[in-house]
This record gives sequence, structure tokens and C-alpha cells, in this order.
Amino acid sequence: MGLGFVNEYRSERAVERLHSRIRHRAVVDRGGSLDQVDVTELVPGDIVLLDVGDIVPADLRLLEVHGLECDEAVLTGESLPAAKTVDPLTVVESAQHLPSCAFMGTTVRAGRGRGVVVATGPATAFGRIASALGTSSVETGSQQGLRSFSGLLVRVTASLAISIFVINAVLHRSLIESALFGLQLPSV
Repeated sequence: MGLGFVNEYRSERAVERLHSRIRHRAVVDRGGSLDQVDVTELVPGDIVLLDVGDIVPADLRLLEVHGLECDEAVLTGESLPAAKTVDPLTVVESAQHLPSCAFMGTTVRAGRGRGVVVATGPATAFGRIASALGTSSVETGSQQGLRSFSGLLVRVTASLAISIFVINAVLHRSLIESALFGLQLPSV
């Protein structure tokens, strides 16, 4: 168990170090010149260019598309890429089914395009989902009952272990063996 914890800790630290070295960059048209900027520097109003293999760096309203298709499985669960267009829909199924938008975290599978940044970070569709996952949900009756039962089991086991230790101490038996037996009880 201790070895598993150490290995888990080391792997988490290694992933953190690797993640801190990775820099995601996006091609941005600012004032007529193309620049590569870190995605953390994007602001609403920036014009971003998308190409095959790019991860969409922010929520974009598409201005120009040429056969653009995005894999939106991370948001919608759809297995097929979504075809993109510049024409807005009059009837919208949901916030994640907008063919005139490209969403942060999705991957460009075909074509290319240009879009204006409309949301970054936690204000994006992906950011809202991530924030919702971070909040705790209301505990169900089943979960409350399970927690209550677990607490009862802990109290019963602790009282049995203490009782065994005390009885063995009164009977002048080895305290070390009594303690070891009492500690072994929860694993039975």
C-alpha cells in the first residue's frame, strides 16, 4: 500500500512537470499580422486561424470555413466530426450544437477556418462543464445510508478491538499479541 502511494505520488509529480513544460500556441491575426501566441494570452475579439490537427484554443464564432470539421466528442460525446459553417442557425438544439461555432478543447479533423474569440477559460462551454464537475452534488439517501452504515461498522470494529485488548490485559496475556489481534480484526 505504501509503495503504491509512493509510485502514484511520483507519477503525479512527473505529469505535473511535463504539463508545465507544454505550451499550447495558436495562430492569431492581430492588426493584419499573423502571430503565434500562447493560448492563455487570447482575449475576446482576437481572430484565430484553425488548421487540421489544431486544438481549438477558445470558443470561436466562425468567420470563414473551408471544409472545416471538428471532433466535438469531448463536449457532446458524438463519435463523428461536426461539419462547420459560417451561417448561424435559426433553431438551436443546444449550446454545443452550433455549426457556426468552434468550441475550446475540440480538435480540427478536416479543413481550415478563421474565427473570432468570443469566450476564453472558464467562460467557454468546456470551462463551464469543468466547473460543474468540480462542484459537489447533493448526497442521495442511499449515499447517506451507506455512510451511516460504514460509521456503524467502524464503531463496532473499534469497540471489539478495544474489548479484546482489555480482556486480554485483565487475563494477563501478552499485550503485544492482544494488540496485534485487535488490529487484525478489521481485515477479517
